[in-house]
Amino acid sequence: MRDPGCDNGSVSPTPAQQARAAAIAAEITARLADLTFALPGTIADPRRLRTMLSHLAATLHPGVLGDCFYQPGTALCAKQARPPAGKKPLPMLNSCLTCPNARRSNVHLPRLEQARGQAQQIISDARGTLPPLQQAALTSHLNQLGQLIGQITGKNTETAQP
Repeated sequence: MRDPGCDNGSVSPTPAQQARAAAIAAEITARLADLTFALPGTIADPRRLRTMLSHLAATLHPGVLGDCFYQPGTALCAKQARPPAGKKPLPMLNSCLTCPNARRSNVHLPRLEQARGQAQQIISDARGTLPPLQQAALTSHLNQLGQLIGQITGKNTETAQP
């Protein structure tokens, strides 16, 4: 069965996969309950953990501006890579914001807003001094960030001006 929330051709987990994910989550919770010291890293909230574990067919690669359920057949970074990409995403190719494998949530909102603010600052500080192509690239990036923030918040937040 196709997952209506995913536009990249992913398939909804079967009941057996959901049961397996629940068992894994219960085992992890039981193991972590015994720890009395702080772990070096961030532990996902239960909703995000469920999302991560429900996609058992793909490996999750958490990111700052979005999480990637990397699938080489549909990943934009894999299509741009020379030679062809392997089993891991290539965020350095800067295609994560438009990739169909990427997923964003409220967890990513502060960093997306920070990136949008930085782009707005660069555009306002350098208005009139940037070459036209660089100005167009920054404006496009700003619009893209506004669209992504709008998808998360449900508001239209495009703020760049052509």
